[in-house]
Amino acid sequence: MGIRSLSSILQRGGGSNLTHVRFSENGLSDGIASELISSFVNLSQLSELDLRVNCIAMRGCEALAAVLRNPESKLETLKLGSNNIGDKEAEVLFEALSGNDALKILAITNVPQCLATFTHNSITSDGWGALTKIIRDSNHTLQSVTDPDFPFSRDATSVVPDELMHLLTMNSNADKQAVAQQKVILFQHILGIEFEESTKQKILPNILAWIIRSYDGNKLVPSFALMRNTSILWSGEYTEVSQGGGKRAKLAA
Repeated sequence: MGIRSLSSILQRGGGSNLTHVRFSENGLSDGIASELISSFVNLSQLSELDLRVNCIAMRGCEALAAVLRNPESKLETLKLGSNNIGDKEAEVLFEALSGNDALKILAITNVPQCLATFTHNSITSDGWGALTKIIRDSNHTLQSVTDPDFPFSRDATSVVPDELMHLLTMNSNADKQAVAQQKVILFQHILGIEFEESTKQKILPNILAWIIRSYDGNKLVPSFALMRNTSILWSGEYTEVSQGGGKRAKLAA
């Protein structure tokens, strides 16, 4: 059966009970892959998708982003190592993660060269930086970007930035309220807000309570948007503190 025939069947509702789909090492062009991936939107039980070692680029990533944005998606593992994904393509995928609370593994690092000679993902610090911001601000679910089958490949051990790895490790905590709280504490300096040690225990419960009240289904409000827009809820007062020629807000009792 050809790819187009299979795509047609899936789009008409066939294979609705599929949980694992593997199309690795098929040499799929970006266009064909896009057509195939678009048919996966209807696979409501799909939990693992393996598309390693193909030629997926922008069109395929746009189709995958649509799958990830589907609020009914149960996809937990997506393997994309060794395609033609650069920063722009990766950022299309990463942006879709800001509203996704299912995907735990986005295996986008390359597989060993002996298994993929002609295709290679080329994500630079710009692409990883975009993902870092999304994981820091609004995704508390993704736990890995490395291929679980090749955890010690060169990409897995040297390409992914340490800050991103730390954030992904934080996301492994099943208590997502605690994850959001940890990120608020860890990255408060980015907001220009300084907590006095004596007031942390009073302020943070209010922040956490607002996170809980602001659920949309199981989705957490982005931590930084929360802190920027809800200062009226905090049990503290603003004072201006000079720092390096500029000013930053300081919360005091």
